[in-house]
Amino acid sequence: MGQTLPFCVTPKSRRREFQYKILNCIVCMNLKLYLYRYGLSTSNPTFCHETAESIWHLFYLCKLPSDFWRHVLSLLKDNCVCTGILKESDTIFGKFDIDEDFILINDILLLGKHYTYSKKCQSSP
Repeated sequence: MGQTLPFCVTPKSRRREFQYKILNCIVCMNLKLYLYRYGLSTSNPTFCHETAESIWHLFYLCKLPSDFWRHVLSLLKDNCVCTGILKESDTIFGKFDIDEDFILINDILLLGKHYTYSKKCQSSP
């Protein structure tokens, strides 16, 4: 179901392609990370400059996306959209343990990941 989720929740081919890249670990991470690892760059080139860049860190563990998800969940709750608890795996694979608002919540997750990634790309050195 994880591979077909984007086709169920969004008509946008760009977001479908992005989710496919996430699931297959082919999302382009910061290329300057290699320079940092070999001592050719002096700063850690991640989105938050705290740790090595990974899909898990970028979309859930990092403080910036974590705050983003907390704010989004708060807005959904204020508008009577029940999401339950958002786990790390839900942000990567999608939220399957809900019946009501399934499409809405998973489309928001796709949008959030795409937005986070585009902000990371804009802030890359």
